[in-house]
Amino acid sequence: MLTTSLPTFPIEQLQAALDAARVGVWEMTLPERRLLWSGQCKILFGFAPDQEITFEQVLAAVHPQDRGRLQQTINRACNPAGDGRYENEYRVLEPGYHGQTRWIRSIGSAVFNAERTAAVLLQGFCIDITESKQTAAQAQQHLQQFEFLAESIPDILWIARPDGGITYFNKRWSEYTGLTLEEGREWGWGPAMHPDDISAAIAALNRSLQSGQPFEKEFRMKAHTGEYRWFMGRGLPLLDSDGHILQWFGTCTDIHEQHILREQLQAREEQFRSISNSIPQLAWMTEASGYIVWYNQRWYDYTGTTLEQMRGWGWEHVHHPEHFQRVYQRWMQALQSGEPWQDVFPLRSHTGEYRWFLSQAAPLRDAVGNITRWFGTNTDITDLRQVPEVQNMKLL
Repeated sequence: MLTTSLPTFPIEQLQAALDAARVGVWEMTLPERRLLWSGQCKILFGFAPDQEITFEQVLAAVHPQDRGRLQQTINRACNPAGDGRYENEYRVLEPGYHGQTRWIRSIGSAVFNAERTAAVLLQGFCIDITESKQTAAQAQQHLQQFEFLAESIPDILWIARPDGGITYFNKRWSEYTGLTLEEGREWGWGPAMHPDDISAAIAALNRSLQSGQPFEKEFRMKAHTGEYRWFMGRGLPLLDSDGHILQWFGTCTDIHEQHILREQLQAREEQFRSISNSIPQLAWMTEASGYIVWYNQRWYDYTGTTLEQMRGWGWEHVHHPEHFQRVYQRWMQALQSGEPWQDVFPLRSHTGEYRWFLSQAAPLRDAVGNITRWFGTNTDITDLRQVPEVQNMKLL
């Protein structure tokens, strides 16, 4: 019959393994508080490995702010009424202390006499946790910095899992919607959305979740007062080194005034376009430099051209070559002087026919008098030029 036995390790190998892991082993006999410490344990406290040490020396090496707690932990572990467990974290002053400390974590247990009326031994091990403490402190600092930033921005800030479930809102969410974080968590933000906007917003969000592309969508959100305001929702994915989405970070920015202004401008543009396309003249607009940026539909209907062909100085192609230089020079003079412009010349139609037009343009100025645009019209006067009474008029 085969038998197996557990491997045994010489005490020297065990001690070497503990030293390599920077683990110190200790024990303290009671009540005299005589110490028996491993070399590594002494090193962690700033002592020489072969130095004889006392409990008073150990206590002196502990940071003054932690000494009382260390004493309390020892007394609690040695209390026969307790479970005898000892666990503590404290700072040790570096040798030649200049404000530098080392964090130590000690874990152990008390050994009691047969009657369990007194502790006779306290033993355990200790490890250096300075690095993990520093890492935790840095993480806590980063968290505090994030929370400070998140609460200081005027936008609603949110964080979501890769599947889109919301895990975090800053306080702006509750301040605006009147809903708590718990109410808005996961997909609970739906009630804050305008019923007419929620389907399109969710569809846009799902496209981003599936593609990993940034999310951007305008929608209305309900305030705690019952008012709906327009917001721009944006979200960006945080990726790991392999390109996998870890989280989504996003904001909801109040753009209500800008949205309403844009709608008003669009309405005015529609009105302007309707009016400009309804007049019988060919109408156009230039920059302050004279660069054409817009024609009404009647211009395209007459010339058979497109904006791409006419943009800038493309209008030369529909001018009669015998009149172009004269017209161009007078137009340049008007641009330089800022005075209203007027001229008469023929323009070619989409059929190749030339007809005479009276052209007029006036500058549009800003609040301080700078020219921002020129607005002009071309009025067909071909038939008028045939009238005998006006044939001798210099302009016509």
